[in-house]
Amino acid sequence: MIKPGVSLCMIVRDEAALLPTCLERAAGVWDQLCVVDTGSQDATPDIARAAGGTVLECLWSGDFAAARNVSLAAAQHEWVLVLDADELTSPELVQEIRAVVKEPSVGAATVVMHNALPHGHRRQSRLLRLFRNHPSIRYEHRIHEDATAKVAARLAATGQKLVHFKGGIEHLGYVRERAQARDKKTRDVGLLEAQLAAVPDDFYSHYKLLEQARFWEDTGLAKRAASRALAALERQGHKAVRGAHYGGALLTWVAHALYRSQPTQALRFMEQWWSPCGHQVAMLLYRGELRELKGEAALAQADYESCLAQAGQVADLQLATVRPLLGLARLALGAAHFELAKARTDEALSWNARDPEALLARVVVARMTGGEDAVVRFAQSHTEQHGACVELDEALGEEAMLAGHMLQAAQAFARAAGNPPQGPAAVQLSKALLALGDVGTARALAVSLQAEFPEASLGVLVCDLLQGQDSELEVALSAEAADAAMRAWVDVLKLKRSERLLGRFQEMVPAIESVFPWLPAYVGVGALQGA
Repeated sequence: MIKPGVSLCMIVRDEAALLPTCLERAAGVWDQLCVVDTGSQDATPDIARAAGGTVLECLWSGDFAAARNVSLAAAQHEWVLVLDADELTSPELVQEIRAVVKEPSVGAATVVMHNALPHGHRRQSRLLRLFRNHPSIRYEHRIHEDATAKVAARLAATGQKLVHFKGGIEHLGYVRERAQARDKKTRDVGLLEAQLAAVPDDFYSHYKLLEQARFWEDTGLAKRAASRALAALERQGHKAVRGAHYGGALLTWVAHALYRSQPTQALRFMEQWWSPCGHQVAMLLYRGELRELKGEAALAQADYESCLAQAGQVADLQLATVRPLLGLARLALGAAHFELAKARTDEALSWNARDPEALLARVVVARMTGGEDAVVRFAQSHTEQHGACVELDEALGEEAMLAGHMLQAAQAFARAAGNPPQGPAAVQLSKALLALGDVGTARALAVSLQAEFPEASLGVLVCDLLQGQDSELEVALSAEAADAAMRAWVDVLKLKRSERLLGRFQEMVPAIESVFPWLPAYVGVGALQGA
């Protein structure tokens, strides 16, 4: 017999580090704790039992929906609340839940999920996490499982309403370091691939697979996933994404992956699929960027301004604020309207003071309008207002490198990379050191970074060639990514102050020409030989 109150339903595995805080933050909201453990090797089950929970051992089958449904089947109370161990409820949400479960007219509720992203960005989305307990409500999709359709059907049958809580949940799971530690990429991509093998026209899973490719910056996976998604879209037509909240992002990611350096073809694709999702901010922003690339400034401006008009209506705020504002800043720079460009970048930074692209744009504008003194004044002002941040030092380093001020670049990247140097700034520090002619130190730093950043391996190769050493490297990069990384390292040698190093490198290019056949022309070997 169903009892009044709330059953908190969870699935867990090796969550001893986070589960205590999760349960502490959810204290007072649940009357029954149903925990499905899918194979923990740590103290997770003991922690759940100590909190008063019922722990159900469930052999992991590679299906999150199946495990989630085991927890629902064990729920004994009138309401079901679904949480994961890496989700922290706010006090406001706890109060809202306890109040709403007494309302007979309500059948379900959404919460605001706050996702922390790199560089201070945050993505907010509304998710269905509270609903009345009924056997017809079960989860679907083996990964990124969802019960929305079943809940909607139950609401239609009972006449009860869906409400939206103001309180939120802080999601920790996709902070990149934690995701890497849990090896989520291998797991999630594998599950999505299996789902699409079984259901080729599951567009939600196509969207999630492309999301994985973008999160991990895996261009090879992005192309494969986009090709499969396009084939499915062509089979189903516009109905496949019409009304889907993720439709605009899915179409944008397909176009970006397949037509990355072909703006005309990408625009043609966007026009073909504009009807079902053209109002979504992801589509508007990408079309604006494509129009900007094609020199259609007025049309690009219109798209960017349409994005800004949706600032209060979308989950991913940077898509409707920072990104279009930077697009408008680029258009202003292109028209030599420097003060307008400065105002646009300042507005972008007002939305996120740590955004790397906005900081770099603002530093570039400062140098263009006031030289080195203006750069120094901006850096001081930003630090006074917002405190020291790695992103500002990285922007100062990138701008100094673009301007050919390698010593300043090295100093800025050294501050950003810390001691010992680590992170993306350390890769850039290695490049700056190479440009300064310190090949040995640049190589040693690149060696220390290559396990985490495969592109550093190309730096090791370049340094070895400059020192006349043999290299035996296995680079964990796609051919496209390896080409891009090699270009980035060679670009350092093409700077004016690196002419001596470039001459030495040109002599060694034949040793790797079979791997990078474009390289001789890129560094001018043919012209050198002709002279």
